[in-house]
Amino acid sequence: MQRIVFKKEGGYLHFCVPNSLREFVPSNAEFDSTSGEWIMLYESASIKELFKHFKGRAWLDLRAIGIGIKGEPRLELKPLSHDEKSRHPLSTKAIFSFRDFMIQQRFAKSTIEQYTSMLKTFFAYFKDKPPAALNTQNLEIFNRRCIIDKSYSNTYQRQMLSALKRFYFWFPQEHQMHISQVEYVPKSKKLPTVLSEDEVKRILEIIHNPKHKLIVAMLYSCGLRVSELIHLKISDIDFERSEIHIRDSKGAKDRKVPLRPRMLSLIKSSLKTPLIRSYLVEGQNGNFYSPSSINKIIKRACKNAGIQKKVSAHTFR
Repeated sequence: MQRIVFKKEGGYLHFCVPNSLREFVPSNAEFDSTSGEWIMLYESASIKELFKHFKGRAWLDLRAIGIGIKGEPRLELKPLSHDEKSRHPLSTKAIFSFRDFMIQQRFAKSTIEQYTSMLKTFFAYFKDKPPAALNTQNLEIFNRRCIIDKSYSNTYQRQMLSALKRFYFWFPQEHQMHISQVEYVPKSKKLPTVLSEDEVKRILEIIHNPKHKLIVAMLYSCGLRVSELIHLKISDIDFERSEIHIRDSKGAKDRKVPLRPRMLSLIKSSLKTPLIRSYLVEGQNGNFYSPSSINKIIKRACKNAGIQKKVSAHTFR
């Protein structure tokens, strides 16, 4: 039986599949022609789909993402067990009610998904207790055993606390979870990676794929977040005013970004192809590029350009 090895980058699963098994790849997996890997969102449903499709055909090696031979997950940013049996029924009900509240309040989609996932993780750990029965001491126990002892980052610890703080501020019942008494762990203060103009020029010159060159040029010239670039529609480009309209960005804010003449010319060149598309950069079959795919393009270009620095899409901002 052939082995399929999985790895996790950000919120996505990456894996390579032999040609003889490609017909069994789940339909919600996206093929990245750049890396030759299949990519799926890292969540419970994806894991179940993989086991369902490859059962009896391949050994799924998921140890690199924290799942052992028996399929028992360790606590992850996105828990694998999201079913109601893994939590107290009142916790499940409260999570879905809180999710509806966030939707009504127009929270950013990424915030809704992140908070929901983290609350599922937290309440799954205290599966015998409803939200009203938990207190600050329970939070300290969770923080020590599931975050600090497992070497999770400061960022994850702060995000978990933010999710719980927002949840219990909304929670309508009386409780003993006094999160205001819990101090946030300080943010790590690492110096950012900075590229010189010469290094950026070398990266752009080494990229021969027009679409990949456009991606890197947009990140650098316009200072876009990778999520903003992925979701940028052609209709959001104002060619007369030489600017692009970024919609619903971080903090649910819109903004306009000016386009330099050379950048505008590069965009126009990319649109000369007869393909009908809605977004400026699209993957195969009109699908979105994943952030990890874009970072792989950048990583490969840096390697070919002889740049040793650790560079990602965010570096170009």
